[in-house]
Amino acid sequence: MKVYHFERISSTNDYAIDLLRVDSPVVVTADSQWLARGRNYRQWYGDFVGNIYCSIAFRNEGAIKNDHKFIYYAIGTLASKYALKMTCNKDIFFIKYPNDILALNIEGRFLKIGGVLVENYDDNLINATVIGIGINVLQIEFPEDIAKNATSLKLLGFNFSHKEVLENLILKLEILIKMDFDKLFDLWEKELNLKGKIITLDGSSSLWNFKSLNRDGTITLKDDQNNEIIINEQNTIRYNVYP
Repeated sequence: MKVYHFERISSTNDYAIDLLRVDSPVVVTADSQWLARGRNYRQWYGDFVGNIYCSIAFRNEGAIKNDHKFIYYAIGTLASKYALKMTCNKDIFFIKYPNDILALNIEGRFLKIGGVLVENYDDNLINATVIGIGINVLQIEFPEDIAKNATSLKLLGFNFSHKEVLENLILKLEILIKMDFDKLFDLWEKELNLKGKIITLDGSSSLWNFKSLNRDGTITLKDDQNNEIIINEQNTIRYNVYP
């Protein structure tokens, strides 16, 4: 894969989709981006230099099945977790459905260290997917509204450069994008480790039992009265990530 690096850019996702007009797959990285975004139109915060702002984009051969598009969240989150584990040689990184990367600190708290944004394009000009990945490496300060729930490798006591982590991330991405759907799904299901978990939906106090991770990436939940609901990547859920 060809890698394009920029000191400063508006959005690695946006630039990656433009590059697909001439090449595929492509990886775009930057020291800083001023229009970074997360899932559900949230802003992604990060300092200039020291963190990972990375997008991998590729043209899709033929139409993507709608019930398979979620697998790109699996690719992004798995690659991030495996890259962090490979870099730090510590098994303290976890995936939270659908797109968060969490780290377990020395106080036993799970804090967000990274996130994934998937954008699919399917129009008359291009059929493509972009996976945007942000990982906090050297960040030591965060905005007040997220500070208590965020961390970085630096705050966890690691002194790796963002380039070292990025190198491992690209390596893992190259492996995962070549993997077949069934194997990817099985890996994602294993790493999510949702079996037996009690789940709450953001903004609600109701308790739900995990029932199944479905082949379209949705989750089926069941309450004590056997009522069922199905949620997807647009929902924010809370549960104990620890295995």
